[in-house]
Amino acid sequence: MMLQNLLYFHRDLYPTRKDEPIQRKLYLFSQPRYYRVAIKYSANKANKVVAVSQNAKEELCKFANIGKSKVSVVYHGINDIFKGTYSSESVEELKAKLGIDKYILYVAGYVTYKNHDKVIQALHILKGKRHISHKFVAVGSVTSPSYAGYLKKLVADLNLESEVFFLDYLPHEHLVFLYQGADAFVFPSSCESFGIPVLEAMACNLPVITTRFGALHRMFGGGDGDGLFFVEKEEDFYKGLEEVKSGAMEI
Repeated sequence: MMLQNLLYFHRDLYPTRKDEPIQRKLYLFSQPRYYRVAIKYSANKANKVVAVSQNAKEELCKFANIGKSKVSVVYHGINDIFKGTYSSESVEELKAKLGIDKYILYVAGYVTYKNHDKVIQALHILKGKRHISHKFVAVGSVTSPSYAGYLKKLVADLNLESEVFFLDYLPHEHLVFLYQGADAFVFPSSCESFGIPVLEAMACNLPVITTRFGALHRMFGGGDGDGLFFVEKEEDFYKGLEEVKSGAMEI
């Protein structure tokens, strides 16, 4: 058995929006309950369990009431494509196609606990306070249509329509150019078993501002350094962005 997703252990991260269709509400009600039962049963029946981080291991052992010796940690890797060096022409071509120059990147599915809205609000604060020229580019699959709609309304309410770009899922061979062209990467998620996009961004030499979710915080020793900046709360992302003053991103 292999455990990759901790989300099912956190009921509070499955909020049901009032504007969700009834089918979606039923799905959000039943899915985590089904998986909690299935994970606990499978973990107890399995001869060996593989978790993708130490944090995932500890949460599973506590949840399923199994011994730590039964669980081995095998960390994720990233695709080698993110470790390469690419021509500036390819990167600039993509930026020209999108109509952007300087931008902050976030790669994650559009679902509530990913907290895109915290970055949008931080951008609004910084544009008023520091007059930064950077745009915000978000890339990912639409997991929650109502949440995606809420984000678009938020952007409109803050008059950021020309500053925020929502892109759909991109394959690695295209996504790598967005990483290469960005000035900073943000990762405001409330719950992750590992956090692969953070490693992808770091492989592309991007400064990363992220929350202290369990796995990443522990993998990197809990402190800032090597281009990694932690914020205590999702609401503090504008403070994290203010701290990123490397040669790549002057704000």
